[in-house]
Amino acid sequence: MKSVVIMIVIFSISLLWGSPEFRPEERVYDFGEILEKDGVVEHTFHFRNTGDEPLKIIDVHAS
Repeated sequence: MKSVVIMIVIFSISLLWGSPEFRPEERVYDFGEILEKDGVVEHTFHFRNTGDEPLKIIDVHAS
């Protein structure tokens, strides 16, 4: 119970102080059907920090 109260207090304080907010323009991109012989394909995802604090990206995972 104590840990829940502490988490609520920390969350409330972070809302008051502001925080970064990650806003992607798109969350998914579908390449359609691609054959290996077609070579490498790529897509760039654009995003914006709409919060009022710097946003630091530490790690990214693709699926």
